[in-house]
Amino acid sequence: MNIPPPTLRAFFGTLLWIGVAAHAASESDAQARYERDRAACLSGQTQQARDVCLREAGAARDAARKGALTGSGAHETAANALERCKVFTKTDEHAACVDRIRGAGNSSGSALEGGILRESVTTTTTVLPAKR
Repeated sequence: MNIPPPTLRAFFGTLLWIGVAAHAASESDAQARYERDRAACLSGQTQQARDVCLREAGAARDAARKGALTGSGAHETAANALERCKVFTKTDEHAACVDRIRGAGNSSGSALEGGILRESVTTTTTVLPAKR
């Protein structure tokens, strides 16, 4: 039977403890987030009904514990925003949506305030038929 050298055993032992510590940290992070979400639900600081809010807070905690809840980075957020532009089937409307997401026009509000309003103005001219 081959026994790994002490340095190799120490290395693998360290990896094991790092994994255990990371799991414990994610558990405590999930619970801490749940407590914050629950407090917001109970104080009425959300736009949801209390029972719905509490149910979603619990579901988010359970998903975080299973590793299914990930934070969204800037790339994922941008991809999600561009995905919403697919609802526009006309080429010019789709292009205008993409331009707004990428920063053209004016933006106001925030996610905390309930949403970001993006506005752009497009001027078009229409040729009227001549009167007879």
